[in-house]
Formats: sequence, C-alpha cells, structure tokens
Amino acid sequence: MHIFVFSHKFSELMMSCLVFCHRWSQQSTWEMNHASVVSSWKEIVEPVMRLYTEATDGSYIETKESGLVWHYCDADPEFGTWQAKQLLDHLECLFANEPVTVKKGKDIIEVKAQVCCTYLFNS
Repeated sequence: MHIFVFSHKFSELMMSCLVFCHRWSQQSTWEMNHASVVSSWKEIVEPVMRLYTEATDGSYIETKESGLVWHYCDADPEFGTWQAKQLLDHLECLFANEPVTVKKGKDIIEVKAQVCCTYLFNS
C-alpha cells in the first residue's frame, strides 16, 4: 500500500518546507529523504528572529537541522515574554497557510518544517 498526500495549494515554499521520511518495511528504521529538504523558509525566519534578538538583551538563536529556535531565558522576564508573544504572532502570520510549524515552549519560540512520513507495507 502507498500513501499519497494531495494538495490544491502548491507553492515553492510548500515544496521547500516538506520533509519526507520513509521506511522499507515495518522492521526497518525510518530514513529522512535529505535530497528533498530545502530550507528556504529558514531564510525568511532567520532575519525576523535576528531583529528580535537585537532588540532583546539575553536572547539568542539556535540553529538545528530541523529548524530554528529563539531563546529568551536570559532576557528580562517581562520584556522577554512580551517579545516572544510578538515574535510568535509575527511568525504565525507569516506562515499561516504554509507547512511550517511555529510553537511556543518554555522560554523559546521554535519554527520547523512539518514532516510527512509514509509506510511501505509488504502485500
């Protein structure tokens, strides 16, 4: 059995954000298709996070393979929380209709591509 995802919305950003995972059998491990991973969305997020970092003492950006994380744990608690809310709103607005996940965590805002995983079953 094969699983396909169809979307009437097709854009360059959508293709750049999707990460495809697969495994050849139920016993094999998951593999990420790195050839399909293009992170042009990071080119949009990073400058926005940089603006908030420059405006918020004690904040910094962490780059991960799967995404970008804005940390504000060392910022002034009230100002850092306020800036985090502003950044979250800004990023959610930017990526409202795109396959990018924007999440708030403990003293962080994280942005990463949504992941699409498929199974191949032996018939």
